[in-house]
Amino acid sequence: MIVKNRRIEQNQQSLRSIKPKGVQQFILAISLAITALLNTSAQSGMSLSWTKVSGPWGSDADGTFGSVAVHPSNPNVMFVGCGILGPGIFKSTDGGTTWVAKNNGISQMGLFAKNYPPISKIAISPSDPNVIYCSAAQDYSLLAGGYGAIYRSGDGGESWQIANGRRSLFGYQIRTSILDFDVHPQNPDIVYAGVSGKGVLKTSNGGSDWSMVYSAGSSDGTVDYFNVVRISPLNPNTVLFSGFTYYFVDTIPGLLTVSH
Repeated sequence: MIVKNRRIEQNQQSLRSIKPKGVQQFILAISLAITALLNTSAQSGMSLSWTKVSGPWGSDADGTFGSVAVHPSNPNVMFVGCGILGPGIFKSTDGGTTWVAKNNGISQMGLFAKNYPPISKIAISPSDPNVIYCSAAQDYSLLAGGYGAIYRSGDGGESWQIANGRRSLFGYQIRTSILDFDVHPQNPDIVYAGVSGKGVLKTSNGGSDWSMVYSAGSSDGTVDYFNVVRISPLNPNTVLFSGFTYYFVDTIPGLLTVSH
C-alpha cells in the first residue's frame, strides 16, 4: 500500500489562486492566535483546566469524538459527533454537563447491528445558528473514496435532512466520504464540501443541488481526498482547500497491477 501526499490547488472565478504556502500561513496564523491567547491567560493569572465529559454513549465510544461545534453566541450549546460506527451526534445545552442524542433523520448502517455512520464534521451556520450541517465518512471496500453523506438541520439539530444533492439512477451527487466542509459566514445555504474521489463541490441552496468547483484526479488506482476546506470569514469569495492522493494499487507501467 502506497500513500502519497499532494497539495491540490485551483483557480476559479469564484476562488482566488491558492499558492502552496497559503494554507500553511492560514494554519500558522491560527496557531499563533491560540498561542497568544494561552500566553495572555497565563500572564493574567487565569488557570486553564480540562474536564472529561461523560454522556449516554457507551464506553467504546470514549475517545472517538472528533467533531465538535459550539453555538456562535451561546457557549453552553454544543454538539459532538462520534468518529466511528456508533451513537452518532449528541447535543448539550448546559456546557457539556448533560447530553442528548440528536440523530433524527440520519440513516443508520449495518445489516444486523444498526449504527450511525462516523461523523467527520459538524458546523453551525455563523449567520443562522438554527442551520447546522454534519458530514459522514466511512471506509467501504466497494466504493473508492468510501461511503459519505452530508445532512442539514434547520431546527437547531432536532432533525436532519439528507443534503447530498440531486438523485439519479446512479445515486446522489454526493456518495463518498466527506472529510471537511465549510459554511458561508453570511449565507447558511452556501456550503463548500470536499468529496473524496470527486472534488470540491459547492451548494447555494442548502444541499438540494451541488456544482463542481474543483475536480479530483482520475488516475487509475488513486483517490483524491480533501481534508481541509475553509471559507475566509473576511472575504467569502476566497476559499482555501487542500488534500492528498491515496494510492490503493501499485502500478508498474507495462508489467502488471497489483491490488491490495
